[in-house]
Amino acid sequence: KEATSNGFRLCAGYLFGKNVPREKVGFLRRPPPGTPGEKMEMTAPVRQAATEFGTGAKSSTVKVSFVMSSKRTLSSLPVPRDAKVQLRRVPSHTAAFKRFNGPPPTDKVIAKKRDEVLSAIHATGGGLRPVSAAETMVYGYHDPFLVPNVLRRNEVGVMVDQCA
Repeated sequence: KEATSNGFRLCAGYLFGKNVPREKVGFLRRPPPGTPGEKMEMTAPVRQAATEFGTGAKSSTVKVSFVMSSKRTLSSLPVPRDAKVQLRRVPSHTAAFKRFNGPPPTDKVIAKKRDEVLSAIHATGGGLRPVSAAETMVYGYHDPFLVPNVLRRNEVGVMVDQCA
């Protein structure tokens, strides 16, 4: 939970101005002192990808990301001020998800929903298979401070491949 909160704050900080407009970045990748950042709109979903969700493992790796506006290209986005924030293009992929309403899910709920997704994949008769045995994706679509939990949309899923 702490890793998710920290990752969210870093990404939100980038969107809310902890960045440097690309045209203001010099050849040393440092902005002139006092250069204001560009404020951008929050996007949905907030994506979390983690290994070992729901197992209580201390070595879990959590990555938090936002989907940027389709009106922007990677080369037009401002440069993050924090080196922990990375901009990257995510290649197209196929995933299987379980959608549900409620508060941001706990590790226990994530593990349960992941099991439901894996059971549904298995029920396809072998047409699909999870890409990773450990990675789980959690997507949240609504601001937890503005939208009541009963209306919040969440998804838990895994990347999948076609079986040969």
